[in-house]
Amino acid sequence: MKVLFAGPWDLAGKATAEYFWREGHEVCWLTAEENRSLWDAKCKGAVCRGESTPAQILAFLRRHHIEAVILLTAGLREGGDLCPEEHPGRLTALLEALREYPVQSFVCLSSVELAWQGPLTPRPAALA
Repeated sequence: MKVLFAGPWDLAGKATAEYFWREGHEVCWLTAEENRSLWDAKCKGAVCRGESTPAQILAFLRRHHIEAVILLTAGLREGGDLCPEEHPGRLTALLEALREYPVQSFVCLSSVELAWQGPLTPRPAALA
């Protein structure tokens, strides 16, 4: 399977990306972070860095034949001063690209969301 991780680095995403890679899946990462790596050096995968428009994301999805998207929610989950998501438009751009490129799975990766009683915690719900 070809899996795209999207969003700022987080520990759950790192562990999940490395697990998928060890299992033989292709992993990619879409991020605005300039230098950080989602996975250890032993893992190989494509990384798209910087601000991306829906058209650029769509091209990346098609070029890598992405089948699943895992949204890394550290920037949304921690919010506030801990890890601000200054540009919620990044999520909007990803969702707009996915309208043109349907994937088999879309996963919002966060233990906080798993513990919450509703489908989204308040901050992601406000963005939706």
